[in-house]
Formats: sequence, structure tokens, C-alpha cells
Amino acid sequence: MFFRKRQSDIFHDLDLGTKSLCDHTLAVGGSGSGKSSLLKVLLTDALRRTCQGRPIGCVWSCVKNDEADAAIRIISAASAEGRLLHLVPGQFTCNVLSYELNDRPGGSPITATILLERLNKLMTRSNGERGEAYWQNLFSRLLEYSITICWLAKRREVCLADVFCFCASTPSSFEQLSSEAFRNKSVCLKMLRQAEMNLVSDAERRQYELAATFICNELILIGSKGRGSALTQVMAILSPFMRSPLYETVNTPGPSSFTPGMALKGSCVVLDFPLLTHQTGGLLFTSLMNILVCEAALRQTDPSNLTLLVRDELPAILADPDFEVFVQSLARSHLLGFVSSGQSLAQFRAAMGGGADAAERLHAILANYSQKFLMATPCKDTAAYFSEAWGEHIEETVTVSERTEEIEKLNLMDIIFGSHFTYSVGESRVRRCPVEAFLSLRRGGGANRRLVDCFYTQAGRTFGRNGSPFRVYTFEQR
Repeated sequence: MFFRKRQSDIFHDLDLGTKSLCDHTLAVGGSGSGKSSLLKVLLTDALRRTCQGRPIGCVWSCVKNDEADAAIRIISAASAEGRLLHLVPGQFTCNVLSYELNDRPGGSPITATILLERLNKLMTRSNGERGEAYWQNLFSRLLEYSITICWLAKRREVCLADVFCFCASTPSSFEQLSSEAFRNKSVCLKMLRQAEMNLVSDAERRQYELAATFICNELILIGSKGRGSALTQVMAILSPFMRSPLYETVNTPGPSSFTPGMALKGSCVVLDFPLLTHQTGGLLFTSLMNILVCEAALRQTDPSNLTLLVRDELPAILADPDFEVFVQSLARSHLLGFVSSGQSLAQFRAAMGGGADAAERLHAILANYSQKFLMATPCKDTAAYFSEAWGEHIEETVTVSERTEEIEKLNLMDIIFGSHFTYSVGESRVRRCPVEAFLSLRRGGGANRRLVDCFYTQAGRTFGRNGSPFRVYTFEQR
């Protein structure tokens, strides 16, 4: 009788409980080091499990062209295909602005503005720009007041396209504002008139008057430079959502076929927005969905399902590092776990804009990932960071040397029993994990019998009799 070899389970191998997923997991390693293979093993085993008697769900952000297919295969291998929601641009609807203003508890033009400001941070970090406080404030005010007018005018039917058209048609001068031709064709003025007709309370009238005064007076008085700067930033954020197929996804009126709350009910959501195909639009929408799911999770008072945010190549879509740290610190009680990967710490720092602030944010994010898998990497900076973090240990050395006396002065017994040698014992402090050890880790593939090595570390845990803060973990590619 033949028995099939039982496939290992990463949770059993590492003595992890299911809820440890809420302590967040990070894999760092160079290209081809086995990060994707690790995520495949981890997610397959995780999605087979339950937490508090309920299935575990995920939101998988697929930024690489073949990643969505791989994610679907993993979900199927975990027998979770019945919970799969495969979201492809143009094939589902998610009116994010209407959701934020009308369906999200506590939603308002201010919260919608904050949401888009986070995307603006992602854009300005990626292109190296640093906006001064004055220009950033101007951008925020234009965005908030434009959203306010569009919402008052269209209520549940409002979408990002309305805000785009409104901003694009704001008056640039008082002469233009008084022009009859402009007043007849300007989307901005039509929205203002419709919003005024829809006012139902004193609070709404105050909102309207503040917004209308800014659009029709202050924005003009600021001058062409200020107005142009604010409009440029707003257009940079909204323009990617004006192109098909993303346009049809976020600007379709009526009930959305997908909302962020759906991701928290045990569904396995695959966001199929590869960056090479959808470029800036895919980047912004994927980041936006991650933020909205995080906010929805934190609003839960009695979460039912553990949900994993899966982000291979996290630096590419990390919109707001400060928000990320905030959510991670609260995530456990809301049954939200982060499973992320990146190629190097230098890549993380670059995605955060570089400089001292980026280094501090990176340290805060790394501290929130309790489980870390460090794969093979050619990046000395990354290897040195963890090598130093794991500290040193005392290594005993024994030195043997031959006595310098002439051999004829030694008798036969000295020679036989070694008394013509001298021995000395010493101690030295050496790195627990030298930098070069990261290059010796196996990367899988046929040459390595599909075996991948990594250094595994978990906050507050030691391994072995010498209390090492890490251990070598080897798994087989599936």
C-alpha cells in the first residue's frame, strides 16, 4: 500500500495560532527569492482555516499582471472559490464618492477630502514633489468645497466625474463669472444653482455659502498661480478615474455592485488592477480600496470574520504610511490582518519619500509586523538592518599551538599524549546572523529541489537553547 506524503502546514510548522494573522506578516527578499511562494503557502493554509468558527476572508491587491490568476488558484486550492469576488475594472461598480458621502457612517465632504488627500500623498511621494503647506491647504479647500457643492446638487447620484467637471469649469476671473455665455454653459454654475435649490436645512445652507463664496470669490482673488496649482493637484488625482474602464467602475450612478463592507464578511476579494495595464488609475483605485476596507474594519464593533489584506509589493501601493501604522495598531481587535511583502528596505524608504521622516515611518511599520520572513537578498542595507537587530552572541574559541621547544627535549610520552601542544580558550562576540548569510538562502526551483529558505522571526519569541530571536525555516514550493 502506498501513502501520499502529507503536505506540511505553515501554522503547524511554526507553532502559530490562527489569530496570529492579526499580528501581521511581512516577507522581505530580493526578486526571485521566494516571496510569492511563501505567500502562496501562507494564504492557502490560512484560507483553509476558520477563526471563531467563521471562514477567513481576504482582499488581495494584485499589482502584477499574472498575480490575479495566481491568487484565484490559491483561493481555489484552499477550497474557498465559493467565496471569490474577482473584481475587474469595468465589470463591477463601486461609486466610492457616493459611498463615502451617503453610505459610510459619519461620511461627509470632509472625510471624502481626507480620502483623496491620502491618494495625493501617494502621488506626490512617487514623483518626488514636496508641497508647501499653503498650496496643500488650497488644494484641500478646493476639493472639499467642490465635493460639497456636487453632493448638495446630486445627493446619492454624485460621483467623482461630477467633481472633476465642476473643478474644470470654475471661473478664473470676475469678468468670466459675469459673462452670460459662461453662466449658461458652465457645469460649475449649474451645480451651484442645483445645490441651492436642494438645500433642506440651515446647516446645509451654511455649507453651501462657504463653498460658493470660496469658488466664486476667494479662488479668483487668489490669482492664477494659486488657482492653477490647486486645480493641477485636483486634476492629477481625479483624471485617472475619468478613463475607461475605470470610469465605468467608479462613476456609474445607482447602487454599487461592490462596497468595502462586503470584503469583511468572509469573501475572498481579488482586486485585479495590474499597474502595467491600468497604470496610475490602477494604483490609485487599489490604494483607495485598501483604505476604505481598513476604515470599514475599524468601524466594526463586533467583527464576525477575520479579513486579511494581502499586498505583494506593498511599497507600490502604500498611500499613507501614518494611516497604515494607525490601522495596524488597532487591527487585532477588529479581526484585520496585514500580509505584505517587499523587495528591500530601500524600496520601502523610497516609496515613503526618502529622508529622515521616511526612515522613522519605516521603523514604525516594521515594528507593527509581528511575523517576518526574511528571504535571500542582495541588498546589503536590508541584510545589515536585520543582522544588527538580532544582535550578537558569545562564541567560544579554542586555540591550539605547538610548543617551541626542540622536539628532542620532549620524551616519547609527551609526543604521544600531546603535551607538546598548548591550548587556550577564549570568547568573542559575533553577529547571530552575519550579513553574508542572507545570500546563502535557497530560492526554490529545480536546482534546490523546490526548497526555499528564510529567516523567521516573531515578536517576543525566541528559538532554541541559546534564545535566538530567529530561526531558519524551510518550505517546499507548491
